[in-house]
Amino acid sequence: GPPELLKRYNLRAGLSAPILIDGRAWGVVGAHSRQRERYSGDDLNVIRSAANILAVAIGQITHERTAVEEKVRRDLAFRAADLAFWRHIPETDEAEWDRKLPELLGQDPETFSASGNGFFSAVHPDDVSRVREAYTRTVDRGEPFEMEFRIVLPSGNIRWIAGRGARIPGSDPLEIMGVNFDVTDRRKQEERQDLIMRELDHRVKNMLSVIVSVAQISSRQQTDLQSFVETFTQRVQAMAKAHSLISEGKWDGVDLAAAGEGLLVHPRWHHRFELDKA
Repeated sequence: GPPELLKRYNLRAGLSAPILIDGRAWGVVGAHSRQRERYSGDDLNVIRSAANILAVAIGQITHERTAVEEKVRRDLAFRAADLAFWRHIPETDEAEWDRKLPELLGQDPETFSASGNGFFSAVHPDDVSRVREAYTRTVDRGEPFEMEFRIVLPSGNIRWIAGRGARIPGSDPLEIMGVNFDVTDRRKQEERQDLIMRELDHRVKNMLSVIVSVAQISSRQQTDLQSFVETFTQRVQAMAKAHSLISEGKWDGVDLAAAGEGLLVHPRWHHRFELDKA
């Protein structure tokens, strides 16, 4: 029998057409009458046209809603990762970026105009050439933009930032989209580690030179292997104790009497020295 909806409203005739969104039925549009009527092909075309118009409108609304949701998700992700988003049209130098990027450059988001040249003006003079060259390769060849470089803040301080970018496929005119983020703390930590490693390398080389010298002196003073090993070992142990005393004093000096007692390890040396602790 007829659908329950038609019986409820006592409808006797009607036309309907599906509203298709991306090939899927979203709904139905129809025209019905309580009188028995015969509809023509033109009447059906009108209903189908109405369904098509509604499908376009609903599809556009859905697309806009999806775009807004994606922007909200993207903004949330960027804020959580502390990323600054940007997009740039090289042909016109027009740019669009979020509030985070001017803040990253030490600028006022309300007054700092978005443009490629505006961004490059903040890059450190010693870095700007290589950054521009890398960006040009992204524009001309489609190479991913991946750089770390310095920017000069209005205060004169230096900040290290990283940049990642890529061409948007099919964009006309060509657009580049990317992000920037602060890597100053990481760079400072790496610089400290490099300094520590260089200092350690220097100290190790000095220590090895001293040990070689001790070995040479000990070998000249001893006539047999056992005596050499004993003397050499005691002298190296004395060096280790000296280092421990200096380290315990935070490299700010040591007590000479304590050092003497700790370093005169060979019994034959004790009678040669007298320490007055008074």
